[in-house]
Amino acid sequence: MRTLLSKILAPSPPALEVWVAVLRILAGLIFIRYGLAKFRFHSKEVADFHRYGLPSPSLFVYMIGTLELGAGCLLVLGLGTRLAALALAGNMVGAISTAGRVDGGFINLGLAPTLLVVMLFLLWAGPGKWALDGRARQALLGVFVVVLTAGCGSSDTLTRAQYVSKLNAMCEDFSAREKKIEPQSPASPGEKESRVLDAFERAIDDKVGDLKPPKEIAGQAARLTEIAHQTRDTLAGLSAAANSNDFARVPELASKNAALNRESNAIARKLGAKACA
Repeated sequence: MRTLLSKILAPSPPALEVWVAVLRILAGLIFIRYGLAKFRFHSKEVADFHRYGLPSPSLFVYMIGTLELGAGCLLVLGLGTRLAALALAGNMVGAISTAGRVDGGFINLGLAPTLLVVMLFLLWAGPGKWALDGRARQALLGVFVVVLTAGCGSSDTLTRAQYVSKLNAMCEDFSAREKKIEPQSPASPGEKESRVLDAFERAIDDKVGDLKPPKEIAGQAARLTEIAHQTRDTLAGLSAAANSNDFARVPELASKNAALNRESNAIARKLGAKACA
């Protein structure tokens, strides 16, 4: 469950952050417009829903209007982006199968499928830049970890010493994997970055979120999990930039990766995980 929450709140791939944000905001504004219309022109919308054969059309119009308005606002704010996108993707499937089937036209068979594709893209890519998800992520993960460890009992919860020991083991595993990375000569663009990414995913990113820390370090553990996901995405961006010869992007991503490393090292030192510091 904690891993699922991490994926729902995971940041966007660095190379796509701006484009994702633009799509998110534009789509959100479109949904807000159509959501408001279901309240402003309620009688007309009810008549349309009746023609589509939907049950309780008046109530249905209010429900869909509330969904489009509320989830549209969430998209614009970048708050709960993936959940909002999932709900609106289902809404677009419904619009295509009802209004698209009965009325057709550009709105129902052009705009609605386009919005469906955009929602599926946001479900994968996340919120991008200028989103509240990033600010809420650490707090939500920390709260979730505390609630989860309290509810699951002590059998699965690690002691501080056990958590630190497992963390050290993961860092030692990554260090050993990283030392074995020697690009072939001549190396293909992005080869080393891709192999570092694979080593990081196998040794740390796939495992750190499954550790169940004690309550007293739950917040720090949640932040380490988030940093691991951000590091994975940054390494993926470095690999993609190197493969596409986008050398202007490489220093920016390398700087971001260094900043993430410094923060994770600082947390590891406080916890006593010397292999990770």
